[in-house]
Amino acid sequence: TIVTMEVEFLDDGSYKQFTQIGIGCEDKETAVYNRSLFKAILPSYMEKYEQNLILKNQKNLHSSLKFNHNENDNTYTFQHIKKGVVELVSEEQALKDLVAFIKSLRKDSSVVIFTLNKATFVPLLLSRLMKYNIFAEFNAIVRGFCDFSSCISKLKLNEFWKETRSSVKEASDLTDVYKHIMGKNWPKESRHCDGISILSGTVLKRMMSDHMEYLNELNFKLSYDKFLKVCGLQSPSELIISMNKE
Repeated sequence: TIVTMEVEFLDDGSYKQFTQIGIGCEDKETAVYNRSLFKAILPSYMEKYEQNLILKNQKNLHSSLKFNHNENDNTYTFQHIKKGVVELVSEEQALKDLVAFIKSLRKDSSVVIFTLNKATFVPLLLSRLMKYNIFAEFNAIVRGFCDFSSCISKLKLNEFWKETRSSVKEASDLTDVYKHIMGKNWPKESRHCDGISILSGTVLKRMMSDHMEYLNELNFKLSYDKFLKVCGLQSPSELIISMNKE
């Protein structure tokens, strides 16, 4: 079972923390990539941020985080584009909900988490799972992480894409990946991490479908293990070892 994951995080220069977590996966009954989990997270030290910001910057911070702030009781809610007002949870609770959601998908198959670039947030994710003492539980149900960046690099797709573009930029932009695999521009409407994860999943599904179609014409079959290795498959434990070495 492959799930796609995207996050948003807040970095104040000395402390980095998640503010959104989104997961997308395929509905096995309909074969449509439309199941999702979304968690909006109230940052730690929010009161200190409020105290250190002037009114204009407070509003900018609320707007960036998509928060509604009730000044009367000093509470916050998240304004989701499609789901309306969403309750905020702690980072720890969001990660526990993430593990529970993955468990509900797992059943008899292993779970692989796919994202744009593992280096962007996976080290932070693993360190927080360890901090909240849920890494062992996560490690038991997740086979590993893959990313588009590894796939693009190992299949040399970035060189092909550079030849087809007038303005060359790194092929590490999800909108760029979407354009070249789906054959159309990234949808214009705004979306949060769950929506981006679902779009990522449709890209991944299309990419695998294209590979299978090509191999079928040659009377070959797609090896999921080899495909995942090309996509940089690493287990949570392997990534922890790599992080510790670095």
